[in-house]
Amino acid sequence: MRKIKLLIPIFLMFLAISCSKDDQNAEVSSITIKEGHLELKRLETRQLTVKIEPANAPNQDIIWSSSDENVALVNELGAVTCRYELGYTIISAKSANGIIAECRVDVVIKFP
Repeated sequence: MRKIKLLIPIFLMFLAISCSKDDQNAEVSSITIKEGHLELKRLETRQLTVKIEPANAPNQDIIWSSSDENVALVNELGAVTCRYELGYTIISAKSANGIIAECRVDVVIKFP
């Protein structure tokens, strides 16, 4: 009986360690661009932000792209800069394991 009492805490310790290792190796399961839709004027710049799940995923690198670089460009940090052309573009954020989130950016003429 005494041996069983000693083995139970050891078993629980190994179980806790193995669970925490799995959490540390979790791949990105979802990405959300917090600004789901933007209306910007010509030459305006706005920083996009992403929420990555799980938050402790080891590789949180994001590759940014624009579906129409004549309308707006996006840099490697997620800053969108509108150009002169009016219209819209889809800004994509892609994780290293292929998970994608999108944000529509409309370039419009804004009147005061």
